[in-house]
Amino acid sequence: MSVVLAILICLLILFSELKRIKKVLYVDFLRAASISFLIIYGIAPLIIHTLGLPSSPRFFWMRLIPYNDPWLSVPALLIAIIAYISIRLGWIISRGARFILAFAQNVGENLKRVSDSLWLLFAIILLFVAILSLFLYSARREADILTLIQYAGALRIYQPVPGVSEASFTFLTYSMQGITATFILLGLARRTKKSGIYVMILFFSSALSLATLLMRAGRLHLMNFGIVIAVIVFQNKSSLSRFFGIIIGITAISVIPIAGKYLLGIAQNWNMPANLGEFLTLMAAEAGFPYLSLINTISSLTSYRLFLDILLPIIYMVGVPLYRVFAGIPPQDLPLSVAKVNTVSIIGTIGQGEIPVDLVTLGYFNAGVMGVIITAVFYGLLIGWMDLAFRAGRNSVIYTLRIAWIVFMATVGLIYADPVNVFRDGLYLILPTSIVIMLTLLVPRSLNTNRSPKK
Repeated sequence: MSVVLAILICLLILFSELKRIKKVLYVDFLRAASISFLIIYGIAPLIIHTLGLPSSPRFFWMRLIPYNDPWLSVPALLIAIIAYISIRLGWIISRGARFILAFAQNVGENLKRVSDSLWLLFAIILLFVAILSLFLYSARREADILTLIQYAGALRIYQPVPGVSEASFTFLTYSMQGITATFILLGLARRTKKSGIYVMILFFSSALSLATLLMRAGRLHLMNFGIVIAVIVFQNKSSLSRFFGIIIGITAISVIPIAGKYLLGIAQNWNMPANLGEFLTLMAAEAGFPYLSLINTISSLTSYRLFLDILLPIIYMVGVPLYRVFAGIPPQDLPLSVAKVNTVSIIGTIGQGEIPVDLVTLGYFNAGVMGVIITAVFYGLLIGWMDLAFRAGRNSVIYTLRIAWIVFMATVGLIYADPVNVFRDGLYLILPTSIVIMLTLLVPRSLNTNRSPKK
């Protein structure tokens, strides 16, 4: 029955999307979310129930989940169907609610009026913040950039490294602002021919972003960065550029998820799949943690969190820094985030890292099936609003940010949906976008002057 339901989810998503938009290669916020949902709750469960899980010790916790119990796997897949229908319901509501349409249109129109010079100034400010933060992180670690990249994997899992001091990753998180600066610069580069100095700034920003991502040793954001770059490069009319775009995209989607932990130094060993079956089970294990986490939550949850996690990002992002500065709230007394609770419920400790929580599991943690519906509808409303607000038209900067947000919402927003992780890992995109939107709404005249000429 689990296999049948997994196939049903695949067919439901495929037919729904092809009926909504017949162009196969067209991707908006909903289609990107649908692709992610198809992978984690359709394809991954299908492979897990037919081919099993890989034997790698890295996935030991997955074998602790009773996924072969139909009394758990069937309800999990039925809840996933309810969640997907709820996402689409939220999307439909966003198309019909006048206040959502009006607000999105207002934001979109103001964003289009921001001049190229203001975008460039904003990108340079973000670059300055990124450089300063990276310098402070390097100073706290008492190590140079190359050393921090070399031992990024060990530092990520809190292993002591000779010659490198212990420090938090706060400044490294702030240094990711350079990624959004790179996206803005890429958008500006597509509008008109730029000077040699501009090209140097663009390459420096790209190199800085890549160095920061390597130091973070996180596969997801490195993959997302590669996907966005691949899409932008592919938009170029040059055949050579499109070829490089395809290569970057394939590498980001296939190599980074499977071999990323080994390449980044987090995992000491990596066994290359010997055949197609091993490759499929490995891919399913990488993408199947939301499904298995949901099964575990259904079987072990004793009390609901009642949307406590909405407040936790503020507590974690403000309370912990305040503690470090003013000796206020002890970090150990802060409530556990939902991802930490999920990890403890499966393996009993967070000492080996966190097992992320996706949108469906997050909703179930909060209020059971009703929590799933509420969370999924809100997600559908949000991506619906974003799809309307980031209508690029001929504005290549907004188009680039739109691609970045589509990738972010379909991965971090859906698959790594713990609010603490979303705000912490998405600060590089959330903060700059929020600042620009607030400025365009509060002082539209000053930002809407000196409009950029249309192509």
